[in-house]
Formats: sequence, C-alpha cells, structure tokens
Amino acid sequence: MGSHLPPRPEPQLVLQLAAGALQAQNLEAPGGGLGPEWQVLLGRADALAFGGRLHEALPLYQLASRHQQLRAEQLEKLVECLAQSVRIKEGLPAAGQPAAPREWDVFRCRKCQGFLFEPVSLPCGHTFCKKCLERDRAPEPRCVLCKEAGGAAAGQLLRVNVILSNLLTKWFPCQVKASQLRHEGNLLYKEKKLQAALQKYNEAVSLAPNDHLLYSNRSQINSTLKACEDALHDAETACRLQPYWLKGHLRKGQALANLGKTEEALREFLFCLALDTGNKTAKSEAQKLLLSLFSLIPGNAQEHLPDILQLLSHHSRLKGNLLNSVGSGGTSHNLQRLLKVNVEQKKGFSIQEEPNVTTSGSLRKSIQITESKKDCSEEENKFTSMPESTFLLSEKCSLLKRKCCSEEMRNAEVPCKLMKKDIVDIRENSSGQHIPFEVVDPSDLDCSLCMSQPLTQCTNLGICGAVCHKSTKNLKRPHPMNIPSLHVKYCVAAIVTGGSCKLFYEPVTTPCGHTFCLKCLERCLDHNPKCPLCKEGLSECLAMRKYCKTVLMEELIARYLPEELTERRKIYEEEIAELSNLNKNVPIFVCTMAYPTVPCPLHIFEPCYRLMIRRCMETGTKQFGMCISDPVKGFADYGCILEIRNVEFFADGRSVVDSIGKRRFKVIQHSQRDGYNTADIEYIEDQKVQGQEYAALLILHDSVYDQAYTWFNSLKQALKSRILSHFGPMPAKDPDPQANPNGPAWCWWVLAVLPLENRAQLPFLAMKSLKDRLSGIRRVLAFMSRARAR
Repeated sequence: MGSHLPPRPEPQLVLQLAAGALQAQNLEAPGGGLGPEWQVLLGRADALAFGGRLHEALPLYQLASRHQQLRAEQLEKLVECLAQSVRIKEGLPAAGQPAAPREWDVFRCRKCQGFLFEPVSLPCGHTFCKKCLERDRAPEPRCVLCKEAGGAAAGQLLRVNVILSNLLTKWFPCQVKASQLRHEGNLLYKEKKLQAALQKYNEAVSLAPNDHLLYSNRSQINSTLKACEDALHDAETACRLQPYWLKGHLRKGQALANLGKTEEALREFLFCLALDTGNKTAKSEAQKLLLSLFSLIPGNAQEHLPDILQLLSHHSRLKGNLLNSVGSGGTSHNLQRLLKVNVEQKKGFSIQEEPNVTTSGSLRKSIQITESKKDCSEEENKFTSMPESTFLLSEKCSLLKRKCCSEEMRNAEVPCKLMKKDIVDIRENSSGQHIPFEVVDPSDLDCSLCMSQPLTQCTNLGICGAVCHKSTKNLKRPHPMNIPSLHVKYCVAAIVTGGSCKLFYEPVTTPCGHTFCLKCLERCLDHNPKCPLCKEGLSECLAMRKYCKTVLMEELIARYLPEELTERRKIYEEEIAELSNLNKNVPIFVCTMAYPTVPCPLHIFEPCYRLMIRRCMETGTKQFGMCISDPVKGFADYGCILEIRNVEFFADGRSVVDSIGKRRFKVIQHSQRDGYNTADIEYIEDQKVQGQEYAALLILHDSVYDQAYTWFNSLKQALKSRILSHFGPMPAKDPDPQANPNGPAWCWWVLAVLPLENRAQLPFLAMKSLKDRLSGIRRVLAFMSRARAR
C-alpha cells in the first residue's frame, strides 16, 4: 500500500477561513493579502473535499475552472478524496495497512503475482521468481514480505531452488512453458519486436488461460500496437482473475483512456489509488481525466455535479460481473448526457430533454454481451466439453502415493466477448492452480540426507557425519558406536511407515539452491562447511547461524502430505522428549572437573559436542553433565550438571559456552549417542545432621572458612587476580551450612582454585558428608601452608 493520507485539520476551521476569504470584496494579489478569485474558490473546494463534503466541493472546482484554466496537479486533493471515498465504499484497508488475506495460490510469486518461474528461495525463507529478484536488486536488499535483510544484492549470483523447480516442472508443465514464453516475449518487447512478442504471449495464453499476468502484459503489447479493443479485453480478463491487483486496473484504465472512455478510465484510476495511494501513474492519469471532465461540463449544468460525483465513486467489484456498474435507484447517467449536451450546443442543435436512464452504459454493454452469448454458445460448448488439464505424475513408488483431498470445481460463466480470442477456464478458483493434482508422490519431497533404509543396508552417512549422498560408492561402514540413535529410529520407522520419515521436516534451502531438513543440514555443517550435494562453500551461511525454513516447502507438505507430516513430526517430538530427560541418556561432556555454583567456561569445537550443545539449547533444558575421563569406563562415575548461561558462536562454527555448576550426580550406566557420551544418572545430596553433631559442624565450618580465607589472601597478587578473573570472588560464609543440598558455595570455590589433580578432587564431589568434605579441605590447606613455609 501507499503512504498514509495526511492528517485532516479541523474541517470547520478550514471552511470558516475559506468562507471568510470568499466574503472579501476586493481580492488582491498574493503579495497584498488574498489571491485571485479562482484561487480562493479552489482553496475552498479543497477544504470542502478534505472535510468529506464532496458534493459541495465539485461546483466550486467547476467555477474555479471557469475563471482560470486549472492545471492537473491542482486537482490532487480532489483525487485523493475521491480515492478515499472509493476505498471506504469497497471496504479496502486504509493506506499503510495490510490488505485482507486472500486465498493465495501457493505457486505464485508475491512480487509479480504470476506463476513461480525459476523459483529462488531467500535466506529469510520466502521464494520469488529469479527474474523478479534480478530486476529489483538493491545495495541493501530486503524481502518484500518480511522486510528482513538478505534479498538479491547487486552482483549476487541467484540459484534456483532445485526441489521446487523440479516439482513445478513435473506438476505444471504448461504453466512452466507459458512462463518461459512470457519471459521470451518480454525480451522481444524490449527489442521493439512487437508482433513477435505478441505471438509469444498468444502461445503462452493458450497454455495457461488462467494466468492474469499474461493478459496484463499482452494488454500492454496491444496498446503499443494501437489495438485498443484487444488491450481492453485482456485488461478486463486480468482484473476478473485478480480483482484487487493494481497493475491489472492500471492496464484497464489506460486501455479505456485510449478508447476515449474517460469516465470509465477515471473510475479505474481512482480504484488504483484506493488500492495504493502512492501510485504516481494512477494519480497523474486521474488528475488529467478529471480536468478534462470539468472542461467538458457546460456552465449551466452545476445542478448535476453531485450525481456525477456519485457516479465517479461507484465502483462495484465483487458483486456480480465486473463489467456492470449500476447506479442507485433513479440516478441518471448525467455525465454522458451532459457531454452530449455540450457537443450538441457547439454544433448549434436544439436539445430535447431525455428521460432518466436508470442503467449505466457499462450495464447496457453487459446486457448486450449476455444476449450475444446465445450466438456463440455452440463455440463455447466446444471448449467447455474439452477434458480438463491433467498433470502427468510419476508412476514410480506407487506404494508411497496417496490421494489428496480435492474440491469439486464449479463452472462459471464468462462473457463471450472476452472469449473471442481465448477461452478462460475458470472452473478452478481464480488463482488457477489451487488443487493442481489428485495424487502426490511423497518421494518428491524427500530429504536426501535423511535415512530410510534398514540399518544393515544403510549407506547414506550424511546424518552420521560423513557428508555424502546415498548414491556415493565405496563408502566405509561407520563404527556401530558412531551411528546415531536417531539414525536407528528412522531406519526402523521407514520399514513400518513406508518411508515417511524421509519427508522434509523444517526444510531449509541453501544459497546454492539445495534443500535439506534443518537438523540434517546442521549436522553436516558441524563436520564440513560445504553443501552436502554440490560441495559449494557455505561458510557465510554457517557464520549467520540463522536458518529460516523455506515457507513454500512447508506449505506444500502441510497441504498435500498431512499424514506423512504428522508421522514425521511424531518421530521428531519423541526424539526431543527423549533428549529432554535429565535422568536418562543425559549428555556428558568429558573434560575437566566441575563443581556446583562454580563457573565453567568451555571452548566447543568438536562436531559431536557442537551437536550436544545445540540440542541442549533446542530442548530448553540448557543442561548437560561434566565428568573427567576414565581410562576404563570412558568417564568417571561422578560428575556435576552444568547449566548454559550463554553461547557465543564464531563464524567457523566454534563456540564459547558460559556455564555454571548446578547439581552433583552419580553415573548409573554409561552409554553413547550420536558420537558423544551419555549416562543414566542419579543426583546426590549432603546428609544433614542435628543436635551436637550440627553444633560441631558449625565450629568446623567457621574454622575451615577462616583458614581458606587466610590462605587465599596470602597468595601473590598476580595469582589472585587470575583466580578472581576466572572464578570470581570467594563466596561469603553461609549462616547455615546445610541450607544448600550441595553444601556451602565457598567450599566448591576453594576446591576449584586449589592446585589439585582431577583424581584428587573427584572424591570431594562424591562425598555426601559435609563434615568429611570440610575435614579434607582443612588437610589440603594445612599441607599447602607447610609447603609454602618450606
């Protein structure tokens, strides 16, 4: 939509000022106060129109035109107010507000509103024609739908979405061929080869009779060839196929103006401005036509101007045939009558008063068209009896095919006048491809990285880590411990569900034009920043860390494969639920000692741990276990749960994780998942004491705290600064040492900064007695003090 109309001032104030100017007897030049009389009349007319009193404004505009020849741009306020009146009458949204949702066809480009040809998917997930993106290149491109950065920048190579392009070619061969002919015709039109361009569009229309863009462009060619009637027919057809398409109404208005049908052309341009107030072409043409109407109206016909206004603002769109324009009861077609009066007076003929005509000229035209339908009924029956266009679908994978819900298509009548050159099939909806086929092959929407073969036969290692296509030969069999559990689940599910688990889930299209499941692509990029299929570098895509799902692919799957999508989503949700369990199969990072309440920054660079951290964030738990290594079991039997506070990603996929210790745990069972370690765990807590034992514990607690505080303050300043920058200050002494199930925070802080080996620190993590932990810390501090003394 265009820009907002300017805020209206108080109408009464404006009218009073204009009325006062009119009452002045001596009108002076602008330098001496008031201007000429025609300027005052024009100002008052603008004020009345701005206040919504169009019936009072029109006579003043006409009077001003009698005093002084007006210019077209001086009628700008009147045109804006008339467009606003049309917008209100048609129920269109105000300028700047989004239009009401329409039953869009998913296969249309949202830029040109035509059939998608050579579809290109932007990083934001929206898809447009390649030619449209190339035509609208900008230094800082943005998507026209979501306004996000990432459109077609100058010099950027645009790649066609391979999956979508293949689907459109398979499902809509006629539409694809018609779109190709349209682009060929556009090139010929630019080269001034009009007849050759017209021939291309004639062929395209015969292949795609429901494509409004073809009729609109052919209308422009016919206008250039001075075939105004043909141009009008094509423009009317485009408007009928897309009633609220601005370009179609511009074409129609231009064709009507070329035919000398001023009133109807003005109506079209006003409707264009109602759709988009900022359209300069429509505004300029409307001002010129309105000015010509004022010059044709005789001076003694002012009493008819309100009816003219009513006629101009009447623009029925969706109520019956778009060619009809019926005025309110008893309203005469005054404009045509007045124009006739003006012409006859110039010729010197006497004019007799004509009776009121209750039907507009366009309605009479429609009636004539309706009557002429009888003459061409036989010809029309020949076309309507032809079989509907069918879509050749692949017969392979017949067991995987399923029928989609189809809607019964209704027949609609079309005026034969529009059908002389082309028969427009409107048995489908206005978009033309709402239900394009009855049988969809799910294998057309399979991800090349997902695995659907039995585990003993699977050769596609894409999701396992080795980035390759399943057709690749001489692949090495992965070690059983490195095969992801998700792989096993998908392989087994594929046998039961017939392969629905290969269906795209959260499809993402890379800049090279290939589409994969979001999770599959992320897994591959963990190992190699290249496209799994064409090996083109995806470093920029990896650096953005933002993968938007391809909207059109999701719509296709949801619309035509709902059952397969439900099965696919169920598998994914089961996987997420399993990953969210913080007691079974808890991810384990095998690295260093971690303690409750103590920060633990980590540098993540290995692919398996990239995956682990990403899953922790996606599930929302943001937690994983930390254990030290064990030469026999792989990792120790005790560890600490870490909670992720922040993750900072680098352009090459590495990341720095800011985490902090939460709870201690004991490992019940060691295992692995997708290359990283997991464990079934149980959480451990300190055993509380009471009575005399608690009193003795308080004394021990205070004594060890003072000992630790003294030791830390005795360190060199450089060492103290490093400790403080890494671990933060020493926590304060707790009033109740048993308040936290893991014990006082300062104990873990002291253990973290003491220069002990991991094996010496591990027993403290496993202790359930705070007394034993405090005693052990006291012995270590005593040893450190004696060592310093020596």
